[in-house]
Parts: sequence; structure tokens; C-alpha cells
Amino acid sequence: MQVRDVLSSTLERDVTVEPTEEAVTPTTPAVTGLYVDDDFRAVAMVSIEASLAAQIAGALALLAPGRAAAAFDRAGALPADLLENIREVLNIMARALNVEGAPHVRLYTVYDSSGSFPPRDVTEWLQSYRPRLDLMVGVKGYGDGAMTVIVGA
Repeated sequence: MQVRDVLSSTLERDVTVEPTEEAVTPTTPAVTGLYVDDDFRAVAMVSIEASLAAQIAGALALLAPGRAAAAFDRAGALPADLLENIREVLNIMARALNVEGAPHVRLYTVYDSSGSFPPRDVTEWLQSYRPRLDLMVGVKGYGDGAMTVIVGA
């Protein structure tokens, strides 16, 4: 299953996904899901620019477009309800990572670096040369932003 398909079916709205050179970096305010295999080894990471994470969380909660972004802008970090919604989306994103012939993965933890610097393990992954997809994701009616998917032990 592809990233676009997972997001589109989860949010029940049109989603565009295009390759981009605009990668999520350690200095990008972001929400990051760390995925582990059955032996609890980190095997994948999905990092979503914080403004896009707020838009995706708002779309999941059926908030009026702009309301999620306004809540994020006021707080400077994702409010707890939006963070819980994006955590659920990151959990569902494991479907895109579970492909035939690869180890089964599940969401282990979520880091919100929109209000602080990300933990060292996230920084190391974002700076690594592991296989990655840097994507520009757009959610119809809500907005767009960068998402980075990194795989590999």
C-alpha cells in the first residue's frame, strides 16, 4: 500500500503525494513516528513537517480547514488533541511499511519536535544515508507540507 493510498483512505479525502527535494531535517519542526520490528529494532521512521501534521490531524478530526493550522500557530506546538490524531495516522501508516518480503513493523513511539529539538536518534536518522522518500503531501482543502519516510536498520 502506498503513502497516498493510506492517507487518502484514512482521511477520506483527496491526497496528493509528489517526490520533492524539500526534506524534513533535524531543524524542521516535525512529528516523527519511529517503527520497530518484532525484535524491537528501529527499522523505519516517518517524519511529518509540523504544519502538515496539524493539517492531517485536523482533517482526521473533521475540523474546519484552517482551524488546525490556527491552533498550531497559536500554541507553537501541536495541541494534545491534534497530537493524538497524528499519532493514530502514524500508526495506520505502518500499513505502507509492511510489504511482502520485509519484516513486520509497528509504530513504537512518536516524537513531537514542533516545540523542541528532536531526540538524537531522530536526528541521526534524518541525517543518514538510509533509503528514503522525501515527499510533498497535500490534503485537499487543508494544505500541504513535507514528509520524509526512511527505512533500514
